[in-house]
Amino acid sequence: MKYQKSSSYQRIDTAAKAKVFQNAFGRRLLLSCIPKAQSIKMLSVRMDVDLAKIHYYMRRLLKLGLVKVESTQARAGRGIKMYRATADGFFVPIDLVVPFDSALRDKMFEGIDDQYLLDGGGTVFTVGADGAPLRHKVYGSDDRAKKANEVWAYLNITQEHLDLLNQEIIEVIGKYKASNMSPLSKSGRPAETGTMVHFAYSPIDYTK
Repeated sequence: MKYQKSSSYQRIDTAAKAKVFQNAFGRRLLLSCIPKAQSIKMLSVRMDVDLAKIHYYMRRLLKLGLVKVESTQARAGRGIKMYRATADGFFVPIDLVVPFDSALRDKMFEGIDDQYLLDGGGTVFTVGADGAPLRHKVYGSDDRAKKANEVWAYLNITQEHLDLLNQEIIEVIGKYKASNMSPLSKSGRPAETGTMVHFAYSPIDYTK
């Protein structure tokens, strides 16, 4: 699915607000408040997270102006506040994005190296049919299932095809995220073990 810019999206304008979207729990809480207004208890049940943690993060979102109290339901004693996101979506400019957690990045490459260093591993350097240089790693030939992999390729493709490749990769990752069988724990964090998937591309000029 390709998302278009919308006037209903709120543009994030500070680093403090941008950090919310890089925190898995904070982002999940905020997005849970987009479809309809919800109380702290409703969010606690839906997300399977302690009330205290929801309260803590909700105060932060309120202070940043990312959520608002849409209404207060009357009841004996203190009323029940219903919280809703201040927009249908949020646009985070790239210049406000903090680099991805370096510790997770290092762990991912450590796992790749561990697989790569198995007996018999090495790197193949060659060229494609069009003469463009190619490089790929050959992993050790043991009997264990491959748990880490790395693929490099030089592609001489048009911007249109690059956009298609990008969209296809996003859809494939989205497919497996949707079928994830390891739900978040009460802490709001994923399981201690899992698989980190990294996709990146960049223009390169071999003449420089």
